[in-house]
Amino acid sequence: LGDAVLALQRFETAAQVDPDTGASIGDRRAAVIRHINLLKHVRAVSGVPASVAAHMARRVQQLTQGLLQDGPHRRADQLPEHYLPQLWAQAWPDLAAHHAFRTAAMYLETHWLDLREEYLLLQSDG
Repeated sequence: LGDAVLALQRFETAAQVDPDTGASIGDRRAAVIRHINLLKHVRAVSGVPASVAAHMARRVQQLTQGLLQDGPHRRADQLPEHYLPQLWAQAWPDLAAHHAFRTAAMYLETHWLDLREEYLLLQSDG
């Protein structure tokens, strides 16, 4: 618990001393996501009083709403509800912008009947 709390305290103190003066939009967004992850990390650790955990949950909601207003996040569920170590919250990629995704989507659309048949066969222990 100590390391997570200390990291959160240091982060919030640094934000008060230098509230992203001159930082780019991407840097501010990354800082907000970092802050959300630190809050979730500390909440996930046992030993946090219920009133403190509730305050942290409200702060996560406020920060999330700010991300939704500023973009690129469009929905709150793009940020995980539960803290998972080593899993950073990121906006969903635009699948149309990536050739590999387009290729995979076209394959799935073309072969969905074959894939469905194979899935149903596997489900029936065939």
